[in-house]
Amino acid sequence: MSLTTRTAQGYALCTALLLSACMTDVPAAQGPEDALSPAQRFPITVEAQMASYPLVLNNARNDLDPRGEAMLEQIVTDYLANGSGSIAVSAGNAAPQISGRLTALGVPANRIMIVAGGTTPGNATVSFVRYHADPAPCGDWSKDLGVTYNNRPPPNFGCATQHNLAVMVADPHDLVQPKTLEPGDAQRSLTVLEKYRQGDTTVANKSAEQSGAVSSVATGGK
Repeated sequence: MSLTTRTAQGYALCTALLLSACMTDVPAAQGPEDALSPAQRFPITVEAQMASYPLVLNNARNDLDPRGEAMLEQIVTDYLANGSGSIAVSAGNAAPQISGRLTALGVPANRIMIVAGGTTPGNATVSFVRYHADPAPCGDWSKDLGVTYNNRPPPNFGCATQHNLAVMVADPHDLVQPKTLEPGDAQRSLTVLEKYRQGDTTVANKSAEQSGAVSSVATGGK
């Protein structure tokens, strides 16, 4: 066998070894998980939780005491921000007074539900349902992101985005059923169109607080 033939065979063997080394990380076939989006691979679980707050009544006037009134304001703030559905009031004869205070604090009257019984004398309970978003745990770093030959997404891809969404969403119930969009302002649309036809600017004027300037002091020693 000539030297040229042996050299060519050696090159062929090295090439085969290199190709086989590169192919060790390539799967025979991609599984169905490769077609899943991050939202499907890392779903956010939304659970309904009952928030129940006990309040102490002032028996002399059949109403809340000052401490209960302050606590009711905090309850309403929590309900308007995180509550869903109706808010239930169980307070016996004091239910009408508490219901009136809820309405005065901003709770729509049609969302207040009076519940008979369920409390001991001198006590009241205000309850509502809130939703909690529970994201999937992240941290699967089993693959080396610096060396990939198959162009497949890493196992942790998209998990941080899902986790941040679950933590930052104002109302987790929107992840289950988004709120209905309100109709647009037709009068405002006509105003903008009329300005456009006349060649005027359609951008809203910014106030001094919206300028973004950190300081009004001139630079350059002036």
